[in-house]
Amino acid sequence: KAYTDCVLVNHNFIQQLKEDMKKYDILYISAPIGWEIDTLLRETYNQIEDKDVYWLEETKEYSLAEQVALIPQKKKNIYMIPSLERVIEEEKQEPIWELISNKKPGDVFVLASAAMLPEVLLPYTILNRYISYGVENFKPTINDVASYMKKREIALTQEELLRIENDCDNLPLYVQLLANLLVHSERGYHRGIKEQCFEDMYTYTDVTFFRSFSKEDQNRLLKLSCLEEFDN
Repeated sequence: KAYTDCVLVNHNFIQQLKEDMKKYDILYISAPIGWEIDTLLRETYNQIEDKDVYWLEETKEYSLAEQVALIPQKKKNIYMIPSLERVIEEEKQEPIWELISNKKPGDVFVLASAAMLPEVLLPYTILNRYISYGVENFKPTINDVASYMKKREIALTQEELLRIENDCDNLPLYVQLLANLLVHSERGYHRGIKEQCFEDMYTYTDVTFFRSFSKEDQNRLLKLSCLEEFDN
């Protein structure tokens, strides 16, 4: 049986995050679409057992403001906020900024975003209690990729793993797309698999980036498209 729900994570980076939570007040993880940083943050959240950790994400049941209002006024809480760029785009970030501005001694904020550091947080960069991470910090190792493939019951040679590392730079989304193709591949990792993976990646990125724009910008882009012009 193939484990279709397994997650590719960088265990070394998660350990580094947990150590840095002891040193910094604000940890900002920034990477483009495809690095699965929200998944990485969720894995970190699941591994913290000795402190109160609050996962703050807008849901249909509870708004961010409602979630923040329910948090007990204790010291040394850890707050994890995934996909901050969506929160900002939807203009629902005020409860987060208020929580940070009123932070208590020992509070730690871990934010994940596909966008650059918001301007409101720039003052924190001059303090020694802030740290940021980019893709160079949490790129999965070849061992992470091998472990992920093993969970999917995909047997790859060391040579194939090195080729994947060279071809795809171990980008998490590439590796996950590769795994879906390799499940039914009798020849292992080869040129055809690589080309199909890149094609799938292009399709994913194209649609995902389009949907990341505001509705107003989406409509403007549609008006500029050839298809829209032909329809008119």
